[in-house]
Amino acid sequence: MRLLLFVLGLSVWAVTASAQDGESAEDTIIVSGSFIREEPVPGVTLKRSGDFLLLPVTVTNDSREEKQRRDEIYKTLLKMLQKAKRDGNLEVSVLVNESFVRPLTKENHEIDLTKEGNRPDTSRATIHVSTRLTGKSNPGVLIDKLKTFVSGTAVVGRTVLEAQDEVEISIRDPNQYRDQIVKLVAQDIGRVTSALGADYRIHLMGIDRRVKWVRSGLSEVTLYIPYSYDVLPAANAYFINNNTVE
Repeated sequence: MRLLLFVLGLSVWAVTASAQDGESAEDTIIVSGSFIREEPVPGVTLKRSGDFLLLPVTVTNDSREEKQRRDEIYKTLLKMLQKAKRDGNLEVSVLVNESFVRPLTKENHEIDLTKEGNRPDTSRATIHVSTRLTGKSNPGVLIDKLKTFVSGTAVVGRTVLEAQDEVEISIRDPNQYRDQIVKLVAQDIGRVTSALGADYRIHLMGIDRRVKWVRSGLSEVTLYIPYSYDVLPAANAYFINNNTVE
């Protein structure tokens, strides 16, 4: 029995169809905190642990002078960086374009600050304190560690650090899992065509689309390609370029 799989090169696309929203191959992407996604997730996915567990932290300061507020916040961030370096397993970061995680350093710690609501004398920012995840990690223990780190950081002046209730996870270079996902899809289609027999063919669509992701647990992410397929009688099956299958 000849099987028709519109996979178009299973081992290709390691770089070409990157991931969501044009990130580079080395970007670390934050995964939405919501476990619900509006678009349907296909039947074949790849579930794995996220790479990092992140605790959002709100930084505020209400000193009277704006320069003083900025100085006190930045000095507090430097203290956090120094403390994270001593720990060796923690990182302080910010989000860029609401999706990409960028580590803070001594060179770039002077991040943009915003005003808090209708209080022009209060400056604020949101940062993230993170630690690496592995398949054996205990998320609860790591969350406690991150919160203890925040509460134990010495602040400067009127700076306040407030850890948020919900943690987030991130994954580094989702596109590196593309070939693995495509192979899983091909295996599933192979099982379907084997079960249906020689009278049917599979018309696979969307396998060339970008790798996407959704959070599926406290520390787990689900990666997928939004493919779909039609099951057609063999006599009516066509290639995508309209060549008849013989």
